[in-house]
Amino acid sequence: MVQRIVKGLFASSSSKPDDAQASNGQAQNADAKPLETYQDSGFCQAGRLGGSVSGLRVCLQRIHHDYKQEVRADRGRQEQLMRPYRDQLNGHEHDAVRLLAEASAIKQDRVPGLKQRIESLQKEVSDIRQDPRLVIGEDTGKAGFVIGLVILTFLTVYLFLFYSSATYSAFFKEFTLSNLGVARSIFDPQAVGKALADGVMEVALILTIPFVFLGLGYLIHKVQRMSGWTKYPRIGLLILVTFVFDAILAYEITHKIYENKREGSFEAMPEYSTSMAMENVQFWMVIFAGFVVYIIWGLVFDIVMESHGKLDAVAVAIRERRKKVIEVENQLQELETEEAALRGKIAQHRKESARLKEFIEQGYVVSKDFEQFVFQFAQGWMAYMKGGGMSAGDMELVDKEVHEFVRIACGPTVVNSASAQ
Repeated sequence: MVQRIVKGLFASSSSKPDDAQASNGQAQNADAKPLETYQDSGFCQAGRLGGSVSGLRVCLQRIHHDYKQEVRADRGRQEQLMRPYRDQLNGHEHDAVRLLAEASAIKQDRVPGLKQRIESLQKEVSDIRQDPRLVIGEDTGKAGFVIGLVILTFLTVYLFLFYSSATYSAFFKEFTLSNLGVARSIFDPQAVGKALADGVMEVALILTIPFVFLGLGYLIHKVQRMSGWTKYPRIGLLILVTFVFDAILAYEITHKIYENKREGSFEAMPEYSTSMAMENVQFWMVIFAGFVVYIIWGLVFDIVMESHGKLDAVAVAIRERRKKVIEVENQLQELETEEAALRGKIAQHRKESARLKEFIEQGYVVSKDFEQFVFQFAQGWMAYMKGGGMSAGDMELVDKEVHEFVRIACGPTVVNSASAQ
């Protein structure tokens, strides 16, 4: 019947003499027949079972069962067929060992090194905060910066009021006998309101001209930071320009005061001249009220900027170290992600190794001959169906059943110990 025919089909030429003798006579006759005998067997079995899909399934399962019994007996052939799987097993085990070494190096060497680097940077930030001299080599003078900034603010307000009032007095104000004093001539609390009443250009001038002197002071500070001897003539030129400007304002104010006195005097008074201005105490009072304060403003401005530079150097040092901490933390996160990926690959290799070990110890490999036998058998089965007038749909179902069976049966198969006995 089916068992007798199938056993004959799967006797191969590589079988040992003992195995060949163990086969029955019908199996020996089947070996002597050409491949059409397998097709004839399929035709015969289809006739007995009516060409049904369920009958084909029973026959294929019986074929598979008998084939397993035969391949177990031929261990030499199985060892040869198992060789690629043993190579795969060795490859997975080698890759698992290599990846484990990489993961261990990350966890034991690189990760602790980065963590230590983060702790070192954080300690440097703490040390710099406690002792800024580690960065700039001297005290930051934070108190001096705060005090200087307060003084600079009030000096800036003073200079703004002085130069706006002095400019208005020198160019636009009409002096009367009630305001001939130097203080009243310079510091006019209504200078902005009066200039606004005179016109937009007047108020714009007295509001913007203080920034000319502040700009000159800032230029002096910037030139001082230059290298080379050429900075000294430039500084001297800027100071001279400021002094000349102040002298012009002082001359105009004292000239107006003098002319107002001369017009109201009953005695003859000479015309106001430069030599008279140089001998006039009020002239020098105006200059000292503006120019000397301006020089003081410049010196305080230098102190404030120098202190700010020291504080900024400390802030930059702390900021740079914090930036490095973030960079190292990102590297640490990347390493931890890489280690996790390596652990996942190691687990996959070990899983494959375990599967291959189980297969090598308990399984068997189906040779290509088995696939040919099954398809020859199926051809005979479908030949019967075609001759019997069965529908194309039934034949298509049979074809699918055969291909699905071959796909499952011809792959590497693990046989449990119970079925192997």
